[in-house]
Amino acid sequence: MGIITTTLTILFLVVFCDGNRTFIMSPELPQSGKYSHGVLVDNTLYIAGQVGMDKEGVMVAGGIENETRQALINMGHVLTAAGCSFKDVVKTTVYIQNISDATIMNQVYVEFFPQNYPARATVQIAKLHLDALVEIEGIAVLDLSSTSVASHVNMEN
Repeated sequence: MGIITTTLTILFLVVFCDGNRTFIMSPELPQSGKYSHGVLVDNTLYIAGQVGMDKEGVMVAGGIENETRQALINMGHVLTAAGCSFKDVVKTTVYIQNISDATIMNQVYVEFFPQNYPARATVQIAKLHLDALVEIEGIAVLDLSSTSVASHVNMEN
C-alpha cells in the first residue's frame, strides 16, 4: 500500500501529511535544504534547528545577540505555523560557537521565554552551518483541543 500525501495551504502555510506525521513549512522562513521546519507527531512538535537567518536566507549582522533573536523569531514562525506559541515549548537545545557568549544569548532567550522556562541543553560546538554563532532547536507539546491547533492538523488522508 502506497503512502498517501495530502497538500493543504492554510493561511499561507504548507502542510504535508503522512499518517500521524504533519510536516510544517513556514513561508516566513527560507525554503532551502532537505528538511522540514517542523514535524508534528500526534501532539508533539519537533522544531528544526534555527539560525539567525532572515527570510531571504541571509544571516543577520550584529553578532550573537542579533543571531539569537532572529533564531528565536524563526522558531516562532514554526510555532505559529503549527498553531501554537512559545508557551508550548517544553525543551530546547542551544548550539553555540563560543560558550562565553551564553550570557548574551540568555538575555535574548528570556525575551521569548520570560517564565516557566523549557528544559534546555546548551552545547558549545566548533562550527555551525553558514558560520552561524548560535542554532536553537525545540520540542513543543500542543493542546490539540485548541481550535487553532485542531484546524491546522485535522486533515484527512
